[in-house]
Amino acid sequence: MTAAMAERSGAEAGFRAGLGRGCDGERRGVVGRSTGCRSGEKAFKWRIDGFSSLINLGNEWTNSSSFDAKGLKWYIRVNPMDTKSGDTKRHVSLKLELVRSSVQPNIVIEAVFKLLIYDQLRRKHVENIVTDHFHSTSTASGSLFMIPLDTLKESSAGFLINDSCIFGAEVVKVRKVRQDTVSETLFVQKSKNASHVFSWEIEKFTELQKPYSTSKVFAAGGYNWYLKLHPEGDEATNYLSLYATLDKSSTLSPDSGVLVKLSLCIKDQNNDNHKRHTGSANSIYHEVHQLGMGEIHITRRFQRSIQRVLLKNKCTIEASFTVIGLSNRK
Repeated sequence: MTAAMAERSGAEAGFRAGLGRGCDGERRGVVGRSTGCRSGEKAFKWRIDGFSSLINLGNEWTNSSSFDAKGLKWYIRVNPMDTKSGDTKRHVSLKLELVRSSVQPNIVIEAVFKLLIYDQLRRKHVENIVTDHFHSTSTASGSLFMIPLDTLKESSAGFLINDSCIFGAEVVKVRKVRQDTVSETLFVQKSKNASHVFSWEIEKFTELQKPYSTSKVFAAGGYNWYLKLHPEGDEATNYLSLYATLDKSSTLSPDSGVLVKLSLCIKDQNNDNHKRHTGSANSIYHEVHQLGMGEIHITRRFQRSIQRVLLKNKCTIEASFTVIGLSNRK
């Protein structure tokens, strides 16, 4: 850690620039002036001497010591060489973090706080008012207080005096909310698993049962499956729709799932212009957890050009399965 000293103080005179950024990153507030903090609010001040040496470290975050506010422990983080989307200039970024040990795993902290940069010439400050949420697995504020590095270094701005900067934070309001969570663990298999290929030969394609037809049940990856074909589209589209579905005969508990890589293909029997769709790896669960569907959500919809892949009104559909992991929820 660079040469830095954390000190506490009460109310500080300041320039109030209420440009708060919430979790969505949008600015709120108006620009105005203030002679100090409201009664009862305590600010934490962090002076960094030798700030130019911190800049020389590059795009790195540096932490202050922790401080107490509203019954919780917090600390400030600063990055003097941060980048901003769509801007080539370097920025000094400031954010607030919650000490992980000060919050229970099932508690969400809703906090309103201010991030401060002090104008040492005029004994004022620029502040950013933020509303954000914290919990044990996400202790950092999602909002940054950013100021261009060139602006901070301007002598007339008063932020950098004798190579020293003063940053601060003020926690205005805190609300603790109990949150019940459901956790899931995905076990991805390390070894490369073999693919299982199933072919479905459809006779008299144009006479298929509406609204959908299904293949026979087949085994792949230790589970039983069937293909479901909507020749004139499902409830969402007028295009042909093809799904792979876990059969009810497979024993998959309500709290478990299987991670599958799936490739679906409607073979062009007149030439090699096959209609193939390879989806990304997707998890499926017990049908109770899929609103009674139990379907892999890898769907390919083709326009009504099906005649080009038919041969004497016959159609061949091929499905390739690779089971690559298992999931467990609790």
